[in-house]
Amino acid sequence: MTFLGAPTGLIVMSRPMARDPRWQRLAGYALTTGIAILVVIPIHSLLALPADGPLHPWWGLFNWSAITLWLTCTLVLASDSCASPGQPIDGDERRTTEPDAGE
Repeated sequence: MTFLGAPTGLIVMSRPMARDPRWQRLAGYALTTGIAILVVIPIHSLLALPADGPLHPWWGLFNWSAITLWLTCTLVLASDSCASPGQPIDGDERRTTEPDAGE
């Protein structure tokens, strides 16, 4: 389930990112990564996981590639989010910090 939840989350998250000017440059990356993971999983399940499968000797490589794709994308998105703390992600311009005592 995790291997399906991670790419699905990236694909779903890429749509609102595409509408937000601050996240537009990473929306395509999130979408592409999600699709790439969804391509790797069936290959892994059909061709590498069965003991008699043609790619069985490399089944660990398919696991590693899916996890690496997801983790790299997650770290890139997190580092970009940390680069501008306090900025709303969804384009909502409401106040994200406490008001000053003078207000």
